[in-house]
Amino acid sequence: MDRDIAQQGTVSPTSNGRLNGFQTGTDLWAHANWRAGLYLGQLEGDMAVRGQESGAANYSSGRNDLRSQYLGGYATWQRDSLSLDAVLQLGRHRYTATPAEGESSAGKGDSLMASLEAVQGFALSPRWQIEPSVQVAYQHLSLDDTGLSGATVQQDTDGSWIVRAGVRVKGLFNAGPGALRPYASFNLYKRSNSTDVTRFAGGVGGTDISSRTGGNSSELSLGASWQLSPRTSLYGELSQLWELGGDARTDSGISGGVGVRVLW
Repeated sequence: MDRDIAQQGTVSPTSNGRLNGFQTGTDLWAHANWRAGLYLGQLEGDMAVRGQESGAANYSSGRNDLRSQYLGGYATWQRDSLSLDAVLQLGRHRYTATPAEGESSAGKGDSLMASLEAVQGFALSPRWQIEPSVQVAYQHLSLDDTGLSGATVQQDTDGSWIVRAGVRVKGLFNAGPGALRPYASFNLYKRSNSTDVTRFAGGVGGTDISSRTGGNSSELSLGASWQLSPRTSLYGELSQLWELGGDARTDSGISGGVGVRVLW
């Protein structure tokens, strides 16, 4: 998926690049209205960074190569058309920062994410259903100090809250060996405002560079799942993100994903 991020702050940084990855998981326990399990995933990408430097705006400052691994646990309660989902996710992050001038440096960090989501379904017809949903999530990222030529870089990131409100319309049709379930969903996101500070500490002093976070965005997704057998189904999705203002403006091109779901 493509990503474009523009932040307000000391140097008004902008980042653009591409991310790709995978995720797999399995239920470990199921009983009556409950099920719970684990998942893991990996995300890789590279971002080109621009900002104010040497008196020039939109100066090409360098690029970052990113690799993140995730381990999460989830629990779902469902009764009729109401479901509640809770997720706790840990992340490990590795990156290489390559300035436009100078040597590359490597860094690492870790993250925590917790999420609660509620979904309620309503029948529109025998084949179609609408599902309003709301989700609240908290994220915190901690990055270790890293070194550049002549300076130590310390990164202080604030935790952030994300609220999502959305609606999904999905259908159910017979198609070949099994059921075809197309859907369309629309989401609105609001991220809390905060300030991240990057401190460059040298032998004779230091410089703080602040970047604002938080903003609003919308997302449209189209997808479908196709059940090939009682235990196996395929799924795919296309989506796009638009920025709606704020201190950090995030949007994307059209992104997609495909996968296989197997019941054990």
